[in-house]
Amino acid sequence: MQRVFVALLLMLLCGTACKEVEYVSVMPAWLEEKVKLMETDCSYYGSKAVRYNWQAQYIYELSIPIYACGWCNIFYADGNPVAWTDSLNIKHYRANRKNAKVLWSFNDIDCEK
Repeated sequence: MQRVFVALLLMLLCGTACKEVEYVSVMPAWLEEKVKLMETDCSYYGSKAVRYNWQAQYIYELSIPIYACGWCNIFYADGNPVAWTDSLNIKHYRANRKNAKVLWSFNDIDCEK
């Protein structure tokens, strides 16, 4: 009986704390334009676009391995970049973003070295 309770408790906790990645195919037009430009250039190999929920809104993050600034490509749903401040900071974003949904990833086999 205790094992069943523990198993149910772990499933419940994981359901609220585990961050699963789900692939979806719909992305805003402004992001689709950026992706179309990137997917024609193998120097963007390994890049991806991910949508998160953060502060009751969608946030879009472009992860681009060739860029030195990893937090420069984070946008609101309208395409405007997030302007980081002391009160709106990256630490809070990283700790509280949820529901990662990969919209696109560039893993073209022809680009592998």
